[in-house]
Formats: sequence, structure tokens, C-alpha cells
Amino acid sequence: MRAAERGKVTMLYEKERAQLCALCRRLFDRKLVSGADGNVSLRLPDDAMLITPSGVCKGILEPEQLLVQGFDGEVREGTLRSTKEAGMHAGIYRNNPKAAAVLHTHAAYATAFANLGGLPDDVLVEVPVLLGRPALVGYARPGSAQLAEQVAANAENPVILMQNHGVIVTGTTAEQAFAVLDGLENAAQSIAVSLLLGASARIPRAEAEALVKK
Repeated sequence: MRAAERGKVTMLYEKERAQLCALCRRLFDRKLVSGADGNVSLRLPDDAMLITPSGVCKGILEPEQLLVQGFDGEVREGTLRSTKEAGMHAGIYRNNPKAAAVLHTHAAYATAFANLGGLPDDVLVEVPVLLGRPALVGYARPGSAQLAEQVAANAENPVILMQNHGVIVTGTTAEQAFAVLDGLENAAQSIAVSLLLGASARIPRAEAEALVKK
């Protein structure tokens, strides 16, 4: 495909574009993303993904602003600048064939617990039941190969917490990924408020282990 053809938006994947824009608006409305932060993608055929551009508020994205980008980094369709974290998305898709959607946001409460070293699994039953055992990766510069490699190594985990950065949720469908991210942030907020109020009741360790989503 010639460079001129790559830059021309022909609106291939019209259905998927509409789906991704609707998903981004829901994330924005639920305050799971703010401003232009985060990046969201859907898997496409032929080792490619539909991904949000850099610097555009997720609440007002239009279908023609999205990019079709190969896992090799080539922008196959689109005129805006791609997110520098596209390689992180590609790594997840390569290493987790079941992943159909990747949501990376800086959801406030979940990110706060990522900075603290993880989300407690013995305060709220929703954590072990809904989230299982979220992965935790240490700090690496956004957009770096180091970050992409760390995330790819945990690609099969549907919830990844990134210290000093944010969260990543994957799903076999976009709806599933949204539900998990929404549940993650709600659980993180509930736990934060509980601990702030001085809650001391904890789920017994054996019970927390038994509740973990298999």
C-alpha cells in the first residue's frame, strides 16, 4: 500500500469504528478516562487493530479519527498521530489470541492502588470474584519497549496494574472489557473509602483464595 493510500481514510471497518467511539464515550461518561489520556483498541483481521489517536478527548472522538494500525507499527489507514503506546496494545494481541479489546486508562482509584503495590483482595468480595489476581508491573517510561515487554509478559491476565501510570483491561469482547474496568474502578473506590473510614473487617485468607475467579 502506497503512503498516499495509507493516509487516506476510506472508512473501512465502519461498524468497528462506531463501536470504538461509543465505547470511548462510555468510558468518558463513567470518568474512567479524562481529557485525552489513555488509549483504547479493538482487534482487527490480518494482525491489525483499530486504535485511538494521540491527543484527542475520548468523549468527542469521531469514527474517521481512528487509526488502523498493524501489529508491526505501520499505520494502514488514518491521518492523525497514533498513540505512542500502540506497541503495548500490539504486544497484548500477539501474546493473548483471545483478547478482542484493550482498554488502557488512568482511572483514579485503580491507579492509586497500582501506585501502592496492588489492590487488596480481602476487603471486598468483588475483587477476587470479578478480578481474580490482577498483575502488577513496575514503572517503565510510557511508550517504551520496556513497558511494552513488561505488559506483554502479562498479556493473558485480564487486569494489569501499572505502577505510577494506570491500568490495562482486556476482554474477549469490548463489552466484557468495559464491564471489568468499570467494576475494577468501583471496587477500588469502595476499598479506598472503607479503609479511609477505618474498616478493619477482612475476608479470611482461605475464603479470599476460594473466591478467586478461575
